Amino acid sequence: QLGAGPILDLMGASNEVASEASGYLRIRALAAPAVLIITLGHGAFRGHQDTRTPFYVTLAFNLVNLVLDPLLIFGAGWDLAGAAVATLIAQWFGAGLFLVLLRRRVGLRFSGVESGEMLGLLRVGRDVVIRTAALLATFTIATRVAATIGDAEVAAHQVGMQILIFLALSIDALAIAAQSLIARFVGEGRRTDAWDVSVRLLQLGVVVGVAFLVVLVLTRSIVPGWFTNEPEVRDAIESVWLILAVMQPLAALVYVWDGIVMGAGAFGYLAWAMVVSGVAAVAVLVVVVPLGWGLPGVWWAIGLLNIVRAATLGWWHLRPASSLRPGVGAV
Repeated sequence: QLGAGPILDLMGASNEVASEASGYLRIRALAAPAVLIITLGHGAFRGHQDTRTPFYVTLAFNLVNLVLDPLLIFGAGWDLAGAAVATLIAQWFGAGLFLVLLRRRVGLRFSGVESGEMLGLLRVGRDVVIRTAALLATFTIATRVAATIGDAEVAAHQVGMQILIFLALSIDALAIAAQSLIARFVGEGRRTDAWDVSVRLLQLGVVVGVAFLVVLVLTRSIVPGWFTNEPEVRDAIESVWLILAVMQPLAALVYVWDGIVMGAGAFGYLAWAMVVSGVAAVAVLVVVVPLGWGLPGVWWAIGLLNIVRAATLGWWHLRPASSLRPGVGAV
């Protein structure tokens, strides 16, 4: 709430964009605790190998969002603020559902937090935080560069990012299966099963990634119009559409490898692999504007992020001494 203005200045938003974005950001910030509760809910039920309950909860609060969006954006005339309020209400609704279900099915209880427990949680989560922070920092810098290029470009960039995230979450089903099944097999000492599952999930990832590539190529002249009627924004979207499409098979492998490495418990390697990948992408992002590469340059950098992630994660998994291979030392 306090940092909305400085944050948008840091992102390089123009006055016109910043005036709309600041209100949206301040409203959405009110949902931050709800987002963390939802994340906890997903993790808790996945830990019990129950992916159906989070699916139903997610379906429910997204349905609330879907209904409220047109009512508040167009019916109430709240425009962008209406979209923010709709998401705010939906996410708190989802958080409430998760809290009720966690209490009933997992036995959630509220109690005091001891400093020792908190430090333990921080140590356990350190590597995951480093990995996520590196990824988000890279995407944030990419948005900052897109905003510097122009308003139409940053709007197009956000459309591309939403499609990228949508497709990533679709493939996330394979990554979550990897996290759950490989962790179980490794814990039970079934190394051969863990290896076989990891290979099969990678094969499925390639199939899904190629399917996404084909769909994006075939819908190049259709989907951008679903997001905007502005000719400049549509042109900017189409300028990076093929880059978005071509990266899908490799991106699918990266998401699955993420789940494989998490399932094997190699969080430290995962964190620093992401840092290396982020540094490579940022090295390209910093020269996009000086060299006049425009929005395609931003997406070339995102493509490089996936290339380096695939190289580092693939090496960990497929190398002869991989700890997932049957007969190799303990993970």
